[in-house]
This record gives sequence, structure tokens and C-alpha cells, in this order.
Amino acid sequence: MGTAKELCEKYARLTEGSRHAIEGWLLERGEEFEGVARPSWLRRKQPKACFRNSYELALRRSGDLTYCEGFVVTVVPLLIHHAWCVNGDGQVVEPTLADPVGASYFGVRVPLQGLLAVIAKTETLGVLYKPDGHAIIERAAA
Repeated sequence: MGTAKELCEKYARLTEGSRHAIEGWLLERGEEFEGVARPSWLRRKQPKACFRNSYELALRRSGDLTYCEGFVVTVVPLLIHHAWCVNGDGQVVEPTLADPVGASYFGVRVPLQGLLAVIAKTETLGVLYKPDGHAIIERAAA
């Protein structure tokens, strides 16, 4: 099984030049994370609602968790657009997947201000595939 970053690199080569491709941008700015056991204080949230689950968790725990968005690879070697949180040590805090242990994550940390700005502009959750999403994230991180 390839890591999320390796699969992102392959997909970036396939989509090079596409105006919708975010993989190249993500490869320049992203980080790799490894899935670990869910903290005992966190119960699994609604399946298939990763953007909402991670947004709400990052908002509720804004002092110690950061929203991340990118890709995850679990047991099946497919690149899945996904959102999760990380703590101050860079450990994944996964509110959505049933078993995050050993999952491979590749994505960017999105400052809360950037996340809120994209949501306010687009009125939807998720940031990477939104118009100006990249620019808003970069301004918030500066």
C-alpha cells in the first residue's frame, strides 16, 4: 500500500495542468501524518461527515486542535479527500473514521481564521476545492 503522499504524487502527475488539480499545491505545502488511536475523551462522530466533524471539533477545541484537510489512505489503497484534526504535537485526532490506526494522512493545517473565511465565502464545509480556498488559507497562515 502506498502512503497518501505517494498516491497524491501519482495523481498530481496525471492531473498536471488541470485548473481543478490541487495535488501539486498540496505537495508543496502538505505534511504527512500517521493515524493513531482515537483519544479516550473523543467518541466517533457521524460517518461520512468528516468536514463537519472536524470543523466542529476544531472550533470547540480551538486552543489545542487544528483543522486539517487533504487525503487519507486506509486499508484500501485509494486516495480519499478527507478532513481531520491534529493536536499541538502533530498527532492525528480523528473524529470520523472507525479505525484510524495506521491510516496514512497527507494534507495541510488550516488556521481557524482561514477555515472560517472559506466557510463564510462559500457557505459550505471543506476548503481545498473551493474557489480562492488556497489563497484564503495562505493569507490566514501568514
